[in-house]
Amino acid sequence: TLRDHSKSLVSVTTVRERDPIDEVVKQIINSPSHRALVLDDQGHLRGIISPKDILRILVGEEARSGSLLNEFAILQD
Repeated sequence: TLRDHSKSLVSVTTVRERDPIDEVVKQIINSPSHRALVLDDQGHLRGIISPKDILRILVGEEARSGSLLNEFAILQD
């Protein structure tokens, strides 16, 4: 049953598309899974972001900065 496995379930970290990238990085670092669900302003799931995604943003687009919404669009290109 789910109750038997509840101790092994990890809490899910969520961030918003408009969150500053530095705040997203902090949350991912502190997350047990080192990943975060990305939600839009209505709370709908837009994707999952991982440390690898963050590295792509920082290395590939170092001249850009701002919200996760801008950076997340880069990953979808």
